[in-house]
Amino acid sequence: MNLTPKNRYIRIEELTTIAPEKKGFILPDNYEPPPEEYDYFRVISQAEDCTLALKNGDTIAVERHMVKNLVFHKEKYLLVLENYVLASLADG
Repeated sequence: MNLTPKNRYIRIEELTTIAPEKKGFILPDNYEPPPEEYDYFRVISQAEDCTLALKNGDTIAVERHMVKNLVFHKEKYLLVLENYVLASLADG
């Protein structure tokens, strides 16, 4: 199935994050650190009416709570409205 974003939405995929290094503190087994306010994602596709100059494969920073999870026929898609893109990141 090929999902095509509409209405200024960008389809994204989560980039794997680096696991934090272990500290010398003893924590409960079920402890999870609080999520970051923002995260990094790779652009998969975008709606035709998006005004940002992004290309498929670009890396963007997005506020984590603004990412929409869409599940359709057991497939998970991540979407974000272009207004919530904080920055695009490039080498160089």
